[in-house]
Amino acid sequence: MIWCSNGEGIIRSAHPALEYSYCGYQMWCIEGHCVPVIPEVVNLRHGGWSNWKDEGHGNCITECVPCQISGQIRVRRSTRHCDNPYPHNGGSYCIGDDTRGIRCQQDKCDGLTIKQFATKSCTKLRDNGELSTKNLTGEGMQYSADLCVSYRMNESGQQPFFRTVHHAVQNITVSKVDVG
Repeated sequence: MIWCSNGEGIIRSAHPALEYSYCGYQMWCIEGHCVPVIPEVVNLRHGGWSNWKDEGHGNCITECVPCQISGQIRVRRSTRHCDNPYPHNGGSYCIGDDTRGIRCQQDKCDGLTIKQFATKSCTKLRDNGELSTKNLTGEGMQYSADLCVSYRMNESGQQPFFRTVHHAVQNITVSKVDVG
């Protein structure tokens, strides 16, 4: 039996470990020891991106986020994978994002103001009756510095207290508008 140590523990097998078997990140077994890979010996293969794939069939009418907020743009999602080729033998993973948004139309949406939309979302959350949301007024706020987070107003104390509402505006892109 061969024991191959990586310094943090021991990998044990009922049969001898094959020479050059991987035993950790950029490590392999040589003569029963887990040692660093020699880059000149290994055929590193770095990962490459696949082509972008639009979710659905590229139909903006049915696959884009709906118009809900005044000034919002409609987008749909496009993804790619680091599998052309997959990284191998310690090669690096692809650099960059695997998801992007594709603008569906040039016109901005008509609809609720950001404050109205945040209040609508917070009122719905309050009315669901969750224990942690019973003391909410239902009023919502959203700040131009962080348009991906909506805040709900709490009734505690004389000064308003804001807590985040997770995913209140999920998949919605809005223009930067200040809501005083």
